[in-house]
Amino acid sequence: MGSLKDHARRIFGEHSPEVVPDVAEKLFNPLGLSVGSAIKLAVADFVGRELVVQELLEYDYGAGQEESAYIVSDGVKTHRLWLAKVAGRFRAVVMTLHDELEENAGIRSAVNDRGGKFVITTAGVKEQFERLNAGRISRKAEVSHMADRNGDGEIRPEETQRYVVEVWDYSRDATRVEFLFVERGTFGVSQTPRFRLWRGTAIPPEKIEIA
Repeated sequence: MGSLKDHARRIFGEHSPEVVPDVAEKLFNPLGLSVGSAIKLAVADFVGRELVVQELLEYDYGAGQEESAYIVSDGVKTHRLWLAKVAGRFRAVVMTLHDELEENAGIRSAVNDRGGKFVITTAGVKEQFERLNAGRISRKAEVSHMADRNGDGEIRPEETQRYVVEVWDYSRDATRVEFLFVERGTFGVSQTPRFRLWRGTAIPPEKIEIA
């Protein structure tokens, strides 16, 4: 499969913020989207829903390894659309924020499990995930986080925050493969590190439609 730009186009609706030239273009942005762009996902859980891009994030792991994430919302629910190039092909995962918590000994112990396992317990039900990275080590990325923070309808260079996150990625086989991404960082809003847990499932990249 070629670049996702082959079937993507940029939206400039009346409510879409104007991106100051070169701000979004400097990010790894496979869909060519900006804050205010609208997309649809041609999969069962999203039929009839139009999702508006609220934030755009680039994850730079170095050595040419880049990933992107789009925070999208239909006005009721917010999701994260994650995109990466794996073995020359794009992988897309639609995720929701499962939990956010302050750093503590319990979560540190969980991500450092020598067996590479991470267990989530909800209402007494345990769900076990296993690391995608066979080496069991975390990955560190420099994040460029773009949003219209002052609500003036423009996205300027000073509105792109930059910070570092540590990432642990997991998966499990249930009725379908489910992914879990655990991130540790300040996320540009605090001096105290926090953990965010994102859960979701993969979708075919060609099911992403630019509205």
